[in-house]
Amino acid sequence: MPPDYPSNWDSIRKDVYSRDDYRCQECGDRGGPYGSTELHAHHIVPLGSGGTNDMDNLITLCDSCHMSIHGKNTSPTAVSRNKKGRLHRDAEQGINEEVNGCPNCGEWALSVQWYRHDFLSKAKLITCENCRTLFKETVLGKNGSATYKLREVDDVNDVPTVSSAVFYEIRKHKKLGTFFG
Repeated sequence: MPPDYPSNWDSIRKDVYSRDDYRCQECGDRGGPYGSTELHAHHIVPLGSGGTNDMDNLITLCDSCHMSIHGKNTSPTAVSRNKKGRLHRDAEQGINEEVNGCPNCGEWALSVQWYRHDFLSKAKLITCENCRTLFKETVLGKNGSATYKLREVDDVNDVPTVSSAVFYEIRKHKKLGTFFG
């Protein structure tokens, strides 16, 4: 850690992420327990220009936007307000259709993120963007006759991990009878 950073920097930056709802303040991407984007605490006024480590001088940025601000890459600060690809958007729409929106508030605002637990495992976390409720998905039953449900969880550590998101999705769709591969 650079010498200008206080010993409690880790705590400060996490407080900034929480205040900013774990969302990049430039492009809107989500990280922390609600997404897979790497987050940074950015000094609005740089320390070298008299800025401080106070919360009011810090904002949450994703890695890409942070690098763009500091001129360390050539990509625009935010290529798009919605960086999700077509398959990601289709998966989210499918979940909202399957369970008819959030089981907690009823809004069609369920978002899917794969959260990395460690180098070899990840977990699929489903978040309602409206009421902020976290869910894990469960598939009950046998191949072709299973049912899909969402179960509320307290945090990402309550979601079982898998080693491959692709194989997880194939197994899930085979159980549900919706796999056509």
